[in-house]
Amino acid sequence: MGASNEGEIGGGNLVGSAVPNQVSGGYTFVALAVGDWLTCGIATTGSTLCWGSLVNGDVTTTNTTVPRAVIGARAFVSISAGGRTTCGVTAAGSAYCWGVNNTGQVGDGSTVTRIFPVQVSGGLSFATVSPGDGVACGLTVDGKVFCWGDNQYGALGDGTNTSSSVPVAVAGGHTFASISTGEHFACAVTTDGVPYCWGKNDYQQLRDGTTTDRNIPVRVAVQW
Repeated sequence: MGASNEGEIGGGNLVGSAVPNQVSGGYTFVALAVGDWLTCGIATTGSTLCWGSLVNGDVTTTNTTVPRAVIGARAFVSISAGGRTTCGVTAAGSAYCWGVNNTGQVGDGSTVTRIFPVQVSGGLSFATVSPGDGVACGLTVDGKVFCWGDNQYGALGDGTNTSSSVPVAVAGGHTFASISTGEHFACAVTTDGVPYCWGKNDYQQLRDGTTTDRNIPVRVAVQW
């Protein structure tokens, strides 16, 4: 349900819906990922399918209002979408991303838009990857976070404001259990339940009591 200006509802048209709308094709999904103007899912068959805006991973750059299979997709066990970039992780921990790559958020060492999945550089073993808007971050199986993409606001968390099209380690030496990436910022929770955020902070999205951008993780200060 929601808007379907780019076909992201997957109902075969551009008509939005205020109630749940069945995705066309009769697929059964084990996971779904919703980004900006696109949706992707892993079907029970193991196939990865996307629908909506522009780069869907099917070697075209045209929108689609129904699911289309992603060409070259590995057998992903998890999938996540953010902005117009999508990432999947295999059972072996390899991360693949595709889509808009203007700031290096695909993580393959380039800023070339990728219309099919390419492996994230560095040979890291990921538990999950979370693409956001202009940046992506991944949690490795040993609890470390690496980020890549636009770093003008410090969203890579490495103590610099230098952008990178390959993964760089987030500073601080923390061991994390989860990661989520937003619009030029990211937040992660440590294995002992402590939340940290870094990056753009103009609307206090880091919740550290300031509006100062942070290029290293800062502990969330607001208590609920």
